[in-house]
Amino acid sequence: MAINATAQGSDQGTLFEERFLGRYAGSIMSDPTVAIVELVANAWDAYATKVDIQWPDRDTATPFRIEDNGVGMTPAEFEVRWRTLDYDRVLHQGLVVHPPPGLAELPRPVYGRNGKGRLAAFLFSTPYRIKTWQDGKEATYLVSQGRADPIKFDLESIRDGASGHGTEISGVQVV
Repeated sequence: MAINATAQGSDQGTLFEERFLGRYAGSIMSDPTVAIVELVANAWDAYATKVDIQWPDRDTATPFRIEDNGVGMTPAEFEVRWRTLDYDRVLHQGLVVHPPPGLAELPRPVYGRNGKGRLAAFLFSTPYRIKTWQDGKEATYLVSQGRADPIKFDLESIRDGASGHGTEISGVQVV
């Protein structure tokens, strides 16, 4: 039997099963040690000199949180990086990261290459919230695993007047 290529729905993009993202990310979304290493590596790649981690605690309803003082991202940078599966950091940003303004240091080599580290936060909370700021602008997003798209994010707020630079990823729920 031949399949009619003009059948209803043929103009729809790629479909994903709910389990796709976990299989794609592997241990990044299933092993807490690997997840933390990936999130700290992301901070390194953002030229962070400080990383604060808050461990989740069910007894006190404290969610997971990791915050760094790296270069942060603009809303446009965030949206491309989080939307692109298998984001090639080296191709788009180079082999080194330059220090943020006010830090007189040499560029440092980057660790990340394949764009999977951002998925580590799903181990600690689904959905999770990410706040990132640079150049006086702060953007906050809610990131979840979608049914039609593996990664779905919604812009929650944009604020002008943010000082410094950095990124904070926090759990929405305690797991």
